[in-house]
Amino acid sequence: MGAFANSIRAFALKKKADHDAVVRKVVFDLSTKVIKASPVDTGRFRANWQYGYGVKPEGTLDAVDLSSDGSSTRDDIAGQVTKGAGVHYLVNNLPYAEVLEYGYYPDPPKYGTYLKKGVSKHGYTGPGYMQRSAGGFSKQAPRGMVGISVMDVANDLQRIAQEVTP
Repeated sequence: MGAFANSIRAFALKKKADHDAVVRKVVFDLSTKVIKASPVDTGRFRANWQYGYGVKPEGTLDAVDLSSDGSSTRDDIAGQVTKGAGVHYLVNNLPYAEVLEYGYYPDPPKYGTYLKKGVSKHGYTGPGYMQRSAGGFSKQAPRGMVGISVMDVANDLQRIAQEVTP
């Protein structure tokens, strides 16, 4: 009877380990998608994605991430995702985060961002105003970042589970 109980216990521990691995992978994939979908101008917004387990991160970071895929921020968060089941937070506390996610820019834009003579950014060259929003959303994140990433990961749950579990 002891061997049978031990095999049941081992099976339960393996299933919990599998479950925790799936949760960690989902958190990692979601944070990767959100970070990669984040607009990059100065890199400050992308670098301000913060992770917390059980406690929601507060404040903002004095950091930038100008990498093409957000790898600097992604790698920092990946190193923190060590637990499975529980409450995981991915937050960006910059005051304009909601504007980027939900499209609260003026529609149509009143002026845009002014570029000085000779300055080029995102295909525009100054002097003049560059309109970086359309339909109330940033042109770099026209559908936001978080909501669309959550839907993508939710659609990939079966694939994620198969990648992690044997």
